[in-house]
Amino acid sequence: MLLKDLVMIKPPVLFTIIFFSQSSAFAQSAPQNEVQGSKQAAQNPNGKIIQIFRDTKRVVAQYDIEPTDISIGTKLNVTTADGESCTGTALNRSTDKVSIDFLGCSAFSGFKVGILVERDISNESRSIQPTAPKEQVLPNEEGWKKTDRHSRGLRLALGLFYSSSNEITFDSLTGSAGTTAFTGKAKYITNASPGFLIEGFSSNVDAWGFNFGLSIDGKRKLTSYETTINSGGTSVLTSGATSGDPALTISTLYFNAIYRWTMFYIPFGLNFSGVAVDNPPPALLGLKGNVGAQLGIGFLIDDRFALEIISRALTVTAQSYTSGTTTLNLGNGFLTGGQFTGKYLF
Repeated sequence: MLLKDLVMIKPPVLFTIIFFSQSSAFAQSAPQNEVQGSKQAAQNPNGKIIQIFRDTKRVVAQYDIEPTDISIGTKLNVTTADGESCTGTALNRSTDKVSIDFLGCSAFSGFKVGILVERDISNESRSIQPTAPKEQVLPNEEGWKKTDRHSRGLRLALGLFYSSSNEITFDSLTGSAGTTAFTGKAKYITNASPGFLIEGFSSNVDAWGFNFGLSIDGKRKLTSYETTINSGGTSVLTSGATSGDPALTISTLYFNAIYRWTMFYIPFGLNFSGVAVDNPPPALLGLKGNVGAQLGIGFLIDDRFALEIISRALTVTAQSYTSGTTTLNLGNGFLTGGQFTGKYLF
């Protein structure tokens, strides 16, 4: 439109043209402002807790889009259903997931999967100097599961235990008296015993690990015996107290595979026992250790202490004994029972 035409337009019409021109300009700029506002909102998305590590007071939060404004050291807030709030520190970010440490949080027991994780706006105006975490976090899904203080590779452990095993059973007794052969069973009654162990221990969350070590049982007294002899269709049972105060000492090498969850784990494996008998009865002369097995459950109280309940079977092998025309071989014997262990991990 030419200037002279504009001058000739009447005032009401001119006002209408100016109004619609401004409205058109505002309409063209509005989508840009909305897009810009959306981008600003996307810079501070809220995440949701998807995984909780109770023993280390850490969580993994997942975001709908990658939270590029969150870095190591960023402060993040979680409010429980009871209204208690905790502030944590971001340890690592991998795409849409953030690992957060809430070590100082007294309300951590109220954390649940699905709770929102928000930026700590009270610290927005301050510059945060991030400190790199000492522990390595792998840049994949498994890495989030393995961020805990037990994942240090091989650790040394010392422990005390109580073994409830109180008898050695021999179920394959064989022998002969002159020309008469016989079979049977025998058992020696002992006392339960305390002991100690030293071991190497390695485990990760939701993964396989292992432990191996040496355990030494306290000395067991062989207080009495019982035998059943079967020959010619008849059975003869004899029993009585032992003489000479015989005592049994057992040292055991063991190896376990371990599958561990967050705090609980299951150890199972093989053992090999070495035995020594003080003042042995004739049938136990030359008693030797053999291969046994164990299975149990363990509980990690914290970073340093663990408890275990183990069902353990130790195997010993008796040598053949001859006196005059009588020969006796007890065969393999088993010392079975529970082992209750407390461990300290370095």
